[in-house]
Amino acid sequence: MKGTNVKRTRRGVQIEMALRRHGGRREGAGREPNVPGRPEVPHRTRGVLSRSKPLLITCKLLKEVGCIRGRRAVARIVARIAIAKDRFGVRIIEYSIQSDHLHLIVESMDAVALARAMKGLSVRIARALNRLLGRRGQVFADRYHHRVLGTPRQVRHALGYVLCNARKHRVAPPRAGWLDPCSSAPSFPGFAALATNESARVTSLPTCWLLTTGWRRHGPLDPDHVPGAMQSPSPIAAAST
Repeated sequence: MKGTNVKRTRRGVQIEMALRRHGGRREGAGREPNVPGRPEVPHRTRGVLSRSKPLLITCKLLKEVGCIRGRRAVARIVARIAIAKDRFGVRIIEYSIQSDHLHLIVESMDAVALARAMKGLSVRIARALNRLLGRRGQVFADRYHHRVLGTPRQVRHALGYVLCNARKHRVAPPRAGWLDPCSSAPSFPGFAALATNESARVTSLPTCWLLTTGWRRHGPLDPDHVPGAMQSPSPIAAAST
């Protein structure tokens, strides 16, 4: 019998089964390491969302796409944001376009609406960039991820993070009062002692209390603010487009 040992004793025959052992150190054991091309953001249930709590969304692009802060690329992305600014129960309030990723602040009716709206926006942006660059295939590196912003302080921090993100990445010129033209900062009305052109706004106006009034309890934004790493708001809903 394969996998067994027969041992004869005075009382009869004793059969010893060679059982397969699990665990222990062996080649190929354990969790597989992260490899290029594998999504960094796990596919998890996003949880309950509501329009009363805005979201900070980040979308990363593949390295092959290159820098998207060029004038033509930005124009195409902004045009797609303007089309998608109020669709499927999701309102895009603010945005920032960096070299290899996008930041958005949105209001979403629920998780289903968010998934539909982000899928539509991602497809539009991917097609526009592929046409511009003369390429085909995937544009975004991973699923988007979002963070629920549940307090006035979290919302204010997120607004500063998104609108002043160019200073974090050191692509801003060294002068006071500069507003990133690759973001919605030039039309944002909440900067301290700085007039902006609200009529040039291409995104939706906020409707939830946290974005219209709540964040202002902690004072206007400094246009020269240099954001650090986003603090983890609570609760955090991670998952991403």
